[in-house]
Amino acid sequence: MDDQLRRATAALTAAGLAPKPPVSCGDDNQQGDGTYHVIEVGGDRLLISTLGPFATAEEDAPDAAWRALESAGFRWIDGETGAIRVTDLCVYSFGGRNPLTVDALLFYWQD
Repeated sequence: MDDQLRRATAALTAAGLAPKPPVSCGDDNQQGDGTYHVIEVGGDRLLISTLGPFATAEEDAPDAAWRALESAGFRWIDGETGAIRVTDLCVYSFGGRNPLTVDALLFYWQD
């Protein structure tokens, strides 16, 4: 994970985006744990999955951000891909075991 975060930060820096240091989702939410880290770039919050080289943003990210991460070997999870429901992998989430979407699985946080 440390190598992935270094790669992400270096790629964003090389693209001239001045990223802040990565923060675990638990620290970012001041409680809980999950499957991603947050890297702030300007006013945008990029999410880097701990489950593999996957990245997304909470809102629309600048093109330079996702291009930089893709050039560093990350797969950008856009809204369409993130909305795919994974039906045969039921994960415990908020009291139940149900199919979740790709974005919920890769960028999961629970307090």
